[in-house]
Amino acid sequence: MKMATADVRVSRGNIESARRLIETAKKYKERYSELGAKRMGDLSRGQKPTKLAIMPAHGINEFQVDATKEYKPGQIFTVTCAESISFEEDSVAKGSVFYAIEHLKIRDIEVHGPGKPPASSGRALQKEFPVWSEIAAMDSECGWGLKLGTAGSTAKATSHYYYYEAGRSTGEGWLVDERYQHGGDTTGLGNALLMSQSRISSSSVGHFATEALVIECADSRIIGRQVFEGHDIALVSNAGNVLSPIALDAIEAAVKEGVPAIVIMGHSNCGAVGAAIAKNTEAPLAEIMLAVQTNIAGWENNVQTLVEVRNAFASVEMLQGIRRPEVYPGRVGEVANLISQRGTAVVPLYLDLSSGEIGGGI
Repeated sequence: MKMATADVRVSRGNIESARRLIETAKKYKERYSELGAKRMGDLSRGQKPTKLAIMPAHGINEFQVDATKEYKPGQIFTVTCAESISFEEDSVAKGSVFYAIEHLKIRDIEVHGPGKPPASSGRALQKEFPVWSEIAAMDSECGWGLKLGTAGSTAKATSHYYYYEAGRSTGEGWLVDERYQHGGDTTGLGNALLMSQSRISSSSVGHFATEALVIECADSRIIGRQVFEGHDIALVSNAGNVLSPIALDAIEAAVKEGVPAIVIMGHSNCGAVGAAIAKNTEAPLAEIMLAVQTNIAGWENNVQTLVEVRNAFASVEMLQGIRRPEVYPGRVGEVANLISQRGTAVVPLYLDLSSGEIGGGI
């Protein structure tokens, strides 16, 4: 499952960095096997997550936060929003959230992002993170009855605000995580459930990643930080692991920061690929379907595993400039040119959920 690299210029140092990532990823099956044969079999057939986590790529990494740390595969569905804590400008992210609430019936939603020390004892649900009002609008359109931020809410809504407070010593301070659960009273304000602090150096604030940006599927069975445990990575999660506007912005930022590798990680039994093959026509999923269907054009009649691999490889080829993009062509072209100029490695990987085995390489 190697990709030809003709006409693709990658610096030797970046290739070596990518190979170290791949070596770690291919050891993931040892950790995955700890779930046990029954659980692995269940995960290979589908997902039943209970939590949806929405967060920006850079806004979380700058505080070295891992919102998935305490979870096992299959428990938490993750979607990357814009750095403004919004998905209004990205229909792929919006569609991913729709899928989580409409099809997976998730009613426990968390939003993570950078914030500021509160001026009062509570935070208004829709004022701090725009994504909450965007979900509320979707709720009205889709008739979910979530009623976020009200006494009659049928969903748990929690915001995590992260900010830095300088310590007494030069160069060190505290990462503050304020967690607010919204709703349950008539004010629409949340009460602080927890305020935790951890020591952090001032030089770490604003950090992006030093080893890779990984574009992974939002699927709850995929937890990129566990796959690349021990490596300094940033993540973008969306349904179908496609080159969305948010993904392209994150790739551009990562390459400009000198991150040596971009990883596109597909997986088996991908719902987005299956829906694209079946020609799903739900309006909120249209942009996801367009991206995946364009990636897999001509491969639809193969077994789904091959189609899923093709979906990941097509994105890699576009970023390498050896495949003409049809979705967001101008933006993909700009990012591909930047990748070529910087000699960044672009790596396709594929996770088999029946075994935890990861294939692919450079």
